[in-house]
Amino acid sequence: MSAVASAARSPQPAGRPARNSGRGTQTGSAAANRRPKLVVVGEPRYSYRYLLTAIAVAGIGVFGVVGLHALAAEQAFEVRSLEREVNEAAMRYDELTAEIAGLESPARVRQVATLQLGMVPATQPGFIVVDGLGATESDLSRGTLPAASDESVADPVKQVLAEGQ
Repeated sequence: MSAVASAARSPQPAGRPARNSGRGTQTGSAAANRRPKLVVVGEPRYSYRYLLTAIAVAGIGVFGVVGLHALAAEQAFEVRSLEREVNEAAMRYDELTAEIAGLESPARVRQVATLQLGMVPATQPGFIVVDGLGATESDLSRGTLPAASDESVADPVKQVLAEGQ
């Protein structure tokens, strides 16, 4: 009869073993007192605040992206303008380099020397040594020339070439 009485005291669902809490045997009313009472919870009050906050954050994000895009477009315009200026400066540099090459050409130097300075082509080249400033025969054979110590001496050919531009 003890098996029948214990089955009547703690009915268990079929297939589920009885839990043992380790404190000993408990009566059904003591186990029911330990469980918290369940209450149906309604809709949360903060759902509209959450929705408005999410919309505000999304709006700020969209405006931020649009603002950054506008700044990037402005910078791209500035870059194109600067690239155009660099290309124009490079073209001007190339033109000036070509002009300098033409002005320094041996044919132009010969023409200026003969027409404007009245020089004539030399038939026999000669060298004059003046007070150690000129080249000696040993310097010419080595291919070296002494440096001029006086900076006030001006080359008349360079002066005429500079004025002829």
